[in-house]
Amino acid sequence: MSKILVYPFDVEFEPIIKCLENNSEINSLVLSSPNGWGYVGTEYNWKNQVIVITNEFESLLDDCDEVWFVPSRNFIHPIDIIINKVEASINMKKNTYFWRNPKELESVRNEVKDKIIMNNSYIVQEIVDHDTEIYQFEVPIIGVMGNSEQTSKFELELMISERLRNLGYDVSLVASKAGFDMLDLYSFPQWMICPGMTELQKIVCFNHYIKSIETINQPDIIIIGIPGFMYPFSNRIHGDFGVLHFEISWAIEFDYIYFSLLFGDYDSQVLNRIKDIAKNTFGYEIDCFNLSNNLMNPVELEENEATNYVTIPDHKVLERLITYNSNSHNMISNRCVESVDIAVDRMIKTLEGYLKTTAV
Repeated sequence: MSKILVYPFDVEFEPIIKCLENNSEINSLVLSSPNGWGYVGTEYNWKNQVIVITNEFESLLDDCDEVWFVPSRNFIHPIDIIINKVEASINMKKNTYFWRNPKELESVRNEVKDKIIMNNSYIVQEIVDHDTEIYQFEVPIIGVMGNSEQTSKFELELMISERLRNLGYDVSLVASKAGFDMLDLYSFPQWMICPGMTELQKIVCFNHYIKSIETINQPDIIIIGIPGFMYPFSNRIHGDFGVLHFEISWAIEFDYIYFSLLFGDYDSQVLNRIKDIAKNTFGYEIDCFNLSNNLMNPVELEENEATNYVTIPDHKVLERLITYNSNSHNMISNRCVESVDIAVDRMIKTLEGYLKTTAV
């Protein structure tokens, strides 16, 4: 049984807390967050414990078995702050896991770096595959995508996966985020995002990557989370103009698609336009929309390329969700577990006859 110190805690780690409740090897979590991020003093219920987020770090090392440096939405600046904490953890001979981007450790001394357990999901591996066949799949493939970053795709993927597993299905999840290898999932491959491979190679290799997951794990269902933008948000905020989705649409034929939206006011015309873009550009059929609780900072949106997001209170999201569904929109929200569970049950009925097992 282990006691884990997690740093730097923010909203990115929130969905992980619940997932770790089923991990019998962890009996205690300590959550540390920098001052100024707005989390110090916040309480979370976990395994019948109340966790109070602290800004302490070095003073907590004595009482912990492992230290996890996890991805965060907020930036650590200067980077020496996190490097000093990594070195402190190593000096205390703690099992030190660095789930963040390894580039942050470029200035760390080699004798320290060699003792850190690194996250491999950020590594761009050289892929050589001379077989160019595109394979078909024996199990349903579920896609989770969105119209921007920070649309809670990752949280939604975890919720869909948990609901399916609770119903007795064996699920393989390829998550839209890298850096959470402590969970039973695959990270979206970095070679799909980074330069170095042609579009043809990426299409073929991604198809083979998912096929290998199906062959090795033999799941009942596969969930694939796709990072980034499906289409340009504006003339200045456009991601990769949907190039990643173009490649994936040729590699994978989805059987069911969840499309996650930034918080906003979407009428039927806007939602139908999103469906048309998905269908006409990529051949996607959107089955369900998800309304997140994040909104691009409107001040930055006016002044420059928005990089920060505003978090909307849950009650506002739920009020908007009720309005959508009263107008017969197939809309859920990751901020409402019940809505996600109902949507997954609806999906199962849609895929009935295709899934190998039946719900318990």
